[in-house]
Amino acid sequence: MPMYAQLAKLTAEGAKNIKYFGDQFERSSKETEAKAGVKVKSAYATLGPYDLMFIIEAPNYEAALKASLFFTSMGIAQIETWTLVPIEHFGKIAAQL
Repeated sequence: MPMYAQLAKLTAEGAKNIKYFGDQFERSSKETEAKAGVKVKSAYATLGPYDLMFIIEAPNYEAALKASLFFTSMGIAQIETWTLVPIEHFGKIAAQL
C-alpha cells in the first residue's frame, strides 16, 4: 500500500492547546482510519521547519488527500503531504535509464 509523509506546522491554536495534543492525535488517528482508510504507521515530533511528521499508509492519493484535509480542518496544524517511494522501487526505475 502506498506510503506518505505528512509534515505539520502547528498553528497558533495548536500551539496554544499543545498539552491536549496526545489525546487529539489518538482520536484523530482513529477517525482518519475510519473515514479515509488511512493508517498512521509512525509519528514524530521534529526540530526544524516542521513541528511534526506522520508516516501514513493509504490505499491511494485520494485517501491521503482526505487525511491531509481532515487534519488541516481541525485547525491545529498546516499539513504538507509527500509521496514516499520505497528505495527498492526507486532503484528498479533508476536501473531502466
